[in-house]
Amino acid sequence: MSHEEELRAELGAAVEADAKGIVVDLTECEFIDSSAIRALLLSREQKNADGNSESLAVAASSDQILRILSVMGLDQVLPIEPTVDQAAAALSR
Repeated sequence: MSHEEELRAELGAAVEADAKGIVVDLTECEFIDSSAIRALLLSREQKNADGNSESLAVAASSDQILRILSVMGLDQVLPIEPTVDQAAAALSR
């Protein structure tokens, strides 16, 4: 199983579990590609289909990951915080 398939499976399970919010922890991630970006956006779309407030956030602290997320525009549509705790707190705002 590829990392992309693994990520999509984990995010899909979290969406299906109907959790109040999902925090994707990328704090130890060194690289993220377009397939992971797509998985994040699709999960956000599925999770927010009911029109409720933001229910998916990202924790990322690497300058490289933050730059990629910014270039791809994710910082405009998802809360991105430096720690998991801060990302979880962003969902409750």
